[in-house]
Amino acid sequence: MTSPKRIGVLTIGQTPREDLLALLWEPGDSYRFEVRGALDGLSEPELAVALQARVERQSQRYPLVTQLSDSTHVTIEESTLIPLIQDKLEELDGLGVAVHILLCAGPFEELVSRAPLIRPFRLGSRTMAAFGFEKIAVVVPTNNQEEPARLKWLKAGFEPVVWSLERIDSAEQVQTFIARMYNRESDGAEAVVFDYVGYPRSVLHAVREEITVPVIDLGELSVAALQSLIG
Repeated sequence: MTSPKRIGVLTIGQTPREDLLALLWEPGDSYRFEVRGALDGLSEPELAVALQARVERQSQRYPLVTQLSDSTHVTIEESTLIPLIQDKLEELDGLGVAVHILLCAGPFEELVSRAPLIRPFRLGSRTMAAFGFEKIAVVVPTNNQEEPARLKWLKAGFEPVVWSLERIDSAEQVQTFIARMYNRESDGAEAVVFDYVGYPRSVLHAVREEITVPVIDLGELSVAALQSLIG
């Protein structure tokens, strides 16, 4: 009997993350998801140090929101996560995974792996460039990501306007907020980009019903790329 193909799945917090795995599909007999969290295995003192780490230069800051195993939400800098994720990539490469998918939209440019690595931001920026998009409206989950996200997309060659959903509590409010912002403050955006991995499909569908330009979700795009890669 043929062994199932292994797929490396990386989150930036702790496992389990059933909410993120719901973005994928039931692996069946052909595939096996090897799920790792960047913060898995850290002692309490090590975790405290990681969460308290700060970046002095504003241009190098990229705060990311994730969850611990008890569902507590925490914010951690991308620069702190990079070596932790790199360790998990090397572990998964040692298991012989066929491909990795990172379930986070941070840049993570420094990561390297033996197996192909799907990075939502890199994939999304290249896809939109291929379609010729220049002006984009970017949706982020928290206020403190607005400026880092703007700089990230600007560096990638786009003209972004960034909106935060920090004070939005429900799917209906997301739908209304995006439609209102697009009509009032999109500045001619050619696409709306959800710069996050984990928005419910129902929210994305509702937003697509409200506006006429493409709505691109980096999580959806990455899962589709994974399915294409593994056939």
